[in-house]
Amino acid sequence: MHVRKIIRLSQYVSFVKLFMHKDLQKDFNSSNIVFKDSIEEAIKDSHISIVVGGDGTILRYSKLACQNNVPVLGINNGKLGFIAGIESNEIESVFMKLISKKYYIDSRMLISVDLGGGQEYCALNDVVLTKGSDSQVINYSILKNENNVCHYYADGIIVSTPTGSTAYSLSAGGPIVDSSLKCFVITPICAHSLTARPLILDTVQDIKIDYEIRKNSEISIIADGQKIFNSSKSGSVAVKRFDKDVNFIVFRNKNNYRNIDKKLIYKALY
Repeated sequence: MHVRKIIRLSQYVSFVKLFMHKDLQKDFNSSNIVFKDSIEEAIKDSHISIVVGGDGTILRYSKLACQNNVPVLGINNGKLGFIAGIESNEIESVFMKLISKKYYIDSRMLISVDLGGGQEYCALNDVVLTKGSDSQVINYSILKNENNVCHYYADGIIVSTPTGSTAYSLSAGGPIVDSSLKCFVITPICAHSLTARPLILDTVQDIKIDYEIRKNSEISIIADGQKIFNSSKSGSVAVKRFDKDVNFIVFRNKNNYRNIDKKLIYKALY
């Protein structure tokens, strides 16, 4: 329904072309739609990427847009939609502002995690190191510039961006961080210590996380909800700021705290 609304509105502007994946050709038919062989190709050829869905959908496609320096308008069609620029009922009211480029850019940093052997992944929300379901707790050491920062004996570790500070990290007791900041938020999951507390570290230097696994245990590493690594051996990962930011389109001066009040409190309760 929301995609059809965008198509209908775009037909009134002669210079607007819409790029879609060819699999959608059977569902949508308009003279101003160009169908592409892949979503990556559609995003690459666009000036703006419009993503309709919940936070998970926006997370996935915003990283593709970032790789091609294309700004993203997220339209919330889920529950919270914390990183969406607008709600689905605002499409008509902001469409001409979008076409006229009367919007703001909200840049969000990404995390890059290096697993070694050329395996590198990026995440907009967080990278999570966690024990297997039948495993014992794991000993984690956080190092910065090869110097020990702290140790956690815990079920897992969340390394999040400021954007991700309102996701899993918040549920695990981490702080809410202004999305305009550039920092890492490190939050232990069920730490076996009363003194274990979250950390906020700058992104100037890379972070290394050493993990020590006990016998018959395993660790999983998850980036934005996708498992990227699983092992039963001790090891380490390097975390740094990704070399590009995601540029989100918003139609009012960004106000992270307004969203916290409106979405995390009101929507979560009602």
